[in-house]
Amino acid sequence: MSYTAKQLAKSYPGQSQEALVEMLLIDKVLALKSFRQIVFNPRLNVTQKKAIVTEIFAKNLSQNSINFLMFLLEENSLKDFDKILSEFKKILKNNHIALSGTVTTPKPISQDEKEKLEYDLGQKIGTPIVLEIVVNPILIGGVVLKVEDQTFDNSFRYKLSKLK
Repeated sequence: MSYTAKQLAKSYPGQSQEALVEMLLIDKVLALKSFRQIVFNPRLNVTQKKAIVTEIFAKNLSQNSINFLMFLLEENSLKDFDKILSEFKKILKNNHIALSGTVTTPKPISQDEKEKLEYDLGQKIGTPIVLEIVVNPILIGGVVLKVEDQTFDNSFRYKLSKLK
């Protein structure tokens, strides 16, 4: 049976801040070329892949996360983990487990930069945060961050307006 990323994200047991941290760890490991070569190797069967994944994550993940990874391997859905993680973040945001916000920048930022910003901000405020990126070249430089009802404007445009 084939599942959508949303269905898979909803199937994760224990949707919490801790679960998001573990999902982000999985995402970082999946970004490693050497790990991808193992879990997407067609010569390895699912049982072999499960054994390798369990050995790698056993000390760092909860049993829920390991079971979730095993299910993704069985369903051949690990390749869609980035989409599953995105849906998982939406669920947490909608359930008010994570804060939501927007970052406006004068030029696009990479997915890695976005995730680092989410992680760093989450660490500073003590709550996971899910950010939407908005590009607005009129800012010239800097960023504008809106989280819930707080706005932090560190744009060059704002600084120029303060000089007037």
